[in-house]
Amino acid sequence: MAELPGLIETALGREDDVAAVAGRFTQTRDFFFLGRHVGFPVALEGALKLKELSYLRAEAIPPVSSSTVPSPSSSPGPWWLAVATRTRLWDKMMSNIAEVRSRGATVLLVANDGDEETAAEADEVLWVPKTEPLFAPVVDVIPLQLFAYHLASLHGLDVDRPRNLAKTVTVE
Repeated sequence: MAELPGLIETALGREDDVAAVAGRFTQTRDFFFLGRHVGFPVALEGALKLKELSYLRAEAIPPVSSSTVPSPSSSPGPWWLAVATRTRLWDKMMSNIAEVRSRGATVLLVANDGDEETAAEADEVLWVPKTEPLFAPVVDVIPLQLFAYHLASLHGLDVDRPRNLAKTVTVE
């Protein structure tokens, strides 16, 4: 736990890399997030931030239903953002990623630094430092929040005053 502040600082220090990846998604309108075990709440948070800030379709899908996700009708994609750091259910997570890739989806993964085996299954990777699996959400959520922030900014949206949230995030 004592290492978390440094790991968070490292993840935040990669903001320019995340912004560059977000720049490749400006035409995408549909995002599906996938995570298992401690990665599922991270996927939920990533989808929520993307919806709140960019007003794009963003849904966190439980792994058991990833084969029943509706296909978007008119936008590029679907893009899947998956939390694939080396936690307890990594093998099963990779199986889910293979499943969505086999159906033509494009995949952006959150992966641990240097994990080329995981990166090989991705079209894009957001790298995070490795930590103890139960602490991973603290670090893994950072690139997803930064991704939402930068994608909303690229769409010209005011990330400090998201519509429909002003009463809950503005202090008077």
